[in-house]
Amino acid sequence: MSDTIFYKGVLKRGRDPLAVFEKITKGIGKRGPSKNWTYTIDEEQSSLLIDFQDDKSETFFLQFKEKGEFNDCCKVAFPLEGELFEDGKSEFKALLDALYKARTSFRSIEITDDFGLAESYWDSKRFKLHFRDLTAAEDERVRRLYAQGSTTPEQLLRSIMAEDMEMPVEELWDYINVYTNFLDNFPAIHRTLASYLYETAEFRKEGRVCEMPFWQYYEPGNFFFSEFAFVEGLSWVFLDGTGPNTAISLEKERAFSQKDAQVGLLFREKFAPVFIAETDPLEKCILTYRYFVSIYDDLGFRFVGRTKNRKMVMEKILEEYGEEKGTVYLTCYCTTERYIFQNFDPETKKQYSDCLIKNMTDRYGEDFFPEYLAFKRKYENDTKFRRETEYVADRKLKYIDDSLVL
Repeated sequence: MSDTIFYKGVLKRGRDPLAVFEKITKGIGKRGPSKNWTYTIDEEQSSLLIDFQDDKSETFFLQFKEKGEFNDCCKVAFPLEGELFEDGKSEFKALLDALYKARTSFRSIEITDDFGLAESYWDSKRFKLHFRDLTAAEDERVRRLYAQGSTTPEQLLRSIMAEDMEMPVEELWDYINVYTNFLDNFPAIHRTLASYLYETAEFRKEGRVCEMPFWQYYEPGNFFFSEFAFVEGLSWVFLDGTGPNTAISLEKERAFSQKDAQVGLLFREKFAPVFIAETDPLEKCILTYRYFVSIYDDLGFRFVGRTKNRKMVMEKILEEYGEEKGTVYLTCYCTTERYIFQNFDPETKKQYSDCLIKNMTDRYGEDFFPEYLAFKRKYENDTKFRRETEYVADRKLKYIDDSLVL
């Protein structure tokens, strides 16, 4: 089967045509599908010819005019399906790959063909994330929740997450998993989305997110960048005051990794234009859930359900030491966290520390402080315990006793 590839565009100002040809021909190898190809670069004519050496295809010809424009076509006789159309075997894809290597040299470039294969393949190289359709079950879920009153994208996504977490939607609004406390300075929806991932998902072959070692969860790496890309990308559709925006924006967001850059690309070019043009509220909800599951899947997450009865370290401490003594230990530690560990003024830090030791001794006896230090040494390097106490200290919840440092 023959196919005609059409290519047109404009070279960026100041780009050397010969340098562009060199980029393209670097994609022509001694092995693989392009091993038999030959090429000729004509410096005077600013042109490139590629002969596919199959006696069926036309010679590929690329020439830049005076202002860097080009507009031409080439009929090829490459296999367009089956085993010879797979990556690494396809001459058709090898030609498109060679041109793709030089894409940054063009102010604009458009490649099409008779069957829409060229545009689709280039699209797949730009978009690492696939904006997929909903399954029948996912579509039914959206329609059911919409009929029950979740008629905006924000309401729909919260209803879906609440169902998955087996809690009322009203509870989800203010729910934060204490181990995702590092997102305190981000918009509120970040904490909801991070809590949802932490409690219900597993990541690639790493297992459940909530069971990951904390160094893996918090340190920049494959999981961290995937989590941030999901949370940040989804936050852009929450326009109810909990996200960073009040309207869908097509402006490019600053990217911190290739993953959130890809989410941004999918959002701006695949999701947002269609969402803005759509007027039917149900269809907007369907589009939003498509966006949700698309980035969720392609970033490596899989829903496994919420684990119930997972005890916090503080709960285990109360069981180990008893309710009364455990509460005293936790009160001393959390108060220390708030007034000493999180205090950066040396003078007041020392003042609080002196008061704490004196008040603990006066209140609980001479033998208490050495016992407390043993408890502190046992748990202070437990990362989950530190997250729990930081959460309590930040919000001045239970276990904070101001009178210990006054």
